[in-house]
Amino acid sequence: MALPTQITDSLKEAEANIRNALAFAARSEQPIVCSTLTQILADIKSVETYDSIMDKLGEQKDNPENPWKNLGL
Repeated sequence: MALPTQITDSLKEAEANIRNALAFAARSEQPIVCSTLTQILADIKSVETYDSIMDKLGEQKDNPENPWKNLGL
């Protein structure tokens, strides 16, 4: 099940705000601030990626031609 539109829209908005903060931080803040903001960006992208992977795995689980289905995987 894909993420609801409200969540994806909020994630995209958050990503844009973090990128903006990172642009300002790169000019005047300590490297740890930039590193932390970059990690937050990576985590936001991970949510989208993990959701996509889980959707694909769910489709395979329900696929009758799945060779692993009989093993309970």
